[in-house]
Amino acid sequence: MENQPDAFNRYTGIEFVATKRLSHRWMMNASFTYQKFIWKFGEKGYLDPTNVAMWEGGADSNLNANWIAKLSLLYQLPWGFNFSCFANARQGYANRQRLNVSTPERAAMGIGGSMNILLERPGTTRLPNFYSVDLSLVKDIRLGNYGQISLQMDVFNALNSAHVLGRNRTVNSPGHGETEVILNPRVIRFGIRYRF
Repeated sequence: MENQPDAFNRYTGIEFVATKRLSHRWMMNASFTYQKFIWKFGEKGYLDPTNVAMWEGGADSNLNANWIAKLSLLYQLPWGFNFSCFANARQGYANRQRLNVSTPERAAMGIGGSMNILLERPGTTRLPNFYSVDLSLVKDIRLGNYGQISLQMDVFNALNSAHVLGRNRTVNSPGHGETEVILNPRVIRFGIRYRF
């Protein structure tokens, strides 16, 4: 299955990165990536011809955002506090629309009694674009020769956004289009770390 004669993957991408090293009490790292990942079967590279017309030249996964942006930032506040932020955004993942059909001939061969037939090329239908922000505040307390204690508060999904991460893709299902997965709600975590 891993040595399909004519099949191959092709990844093409470009990334822009900006880095501000720690000076004047702050640092930053930002990046933007644009990418394409495609699958090619050729004339003999497929195991099953059913969906080849839809798959050929398309992304081979649901996790195929064409653009991704990230920003991380740290600022040193007075009295030993450090504030940091991580924000990321990306194109919504593909939500391939499909039809689930019965396949008695496959069942007779012991390889399953149904199959999902793609109705569109992967990436035609997508979930909403994804955005998230995490925050952190740390207070370091030095204990002389005994090490250091860090009091930390982290806030995940600080904007409390209920981004849709998965919808039912099967068009002949009663639940087609219904939300199946969303981003976890805001979580606040308090912690203590001792380093020596």
